[in-house]
Amino acid sequence: MSDLYALLGVGKKASRDDIKKAYRDKAKKAHPDTGGAPEKFALVKHAYDVLMDEDRRDKYDQTGDDSDKNPDNEESQVINILGQAFESVLSSIEQRGGDPVEFDIISDMKILIGGKLAEIANTQRNMERNAAKYRRLVGKFKKKKGPNFLENMVEQKIKTIEKSLRDLEKQDAVGKKVLAVLKDYKFDFSPMQGAGNPFTRNSSFTMLDMMQAASGRF
Repeated sequence: MSDLYALLGVGKKASRDDIKKAYRDKAKKAHPDTGGAPEKFALVKHAYDVLMDEDRRDKYDQTGDDSDKNPDNEESQVINILGQAFESVLSSIEQRGGDPVEFDIISDMKILIGGKLAEIANTQRNMERNAAKYRRLVGKFKKKKGPNFLENMVEQKIKTIEKSLRDLEKQDAVGKKVLAVLKDYKFDFSPMQGAGNPFTRNSSFTMLDMMQAASGRF
């Protein structure tokens, strides 16, 4: 079994930022496009995936097991999100008194999932900016003696943001897998006859719904 830390060239106490930097360097050298070996690149990518996932990293540190944490759970999340998007689209059609067979349900589901991914990406950017702001404060609060409550507060805030970012990364990964599943589907809908706005003929959404979907609202 390979030492995942050694593969990336980092210590066991390496931060997420340390792991990211090491991975970028190792992946660039190991990538087949730059003359590296595919097998080496796969190992580096696997090490990165495990060490960037807090639960999998803890499991690896304690047991040496670097297998997937719970693939069945991820599959159930994909199915659950598919179900939510499907029900949202049908509900939208019902509210307009439409017939489901006259709307491109698959396309509308993609819009909803895509909107959620856009919302996640925006939240990640905001959180990363906040984390960077707090990191600049580390070591700035000096205290003559006793517990440094302010320094501890800043460090705790960073940990909280980093945990939230890890959760968002998992949501983003699941959302992208949902879109990948939907790519294999095509809904054979029967567009309503007559002229008009294509959004109201072939989609269950109005323009306002499109804007809300782009904001990730289900």
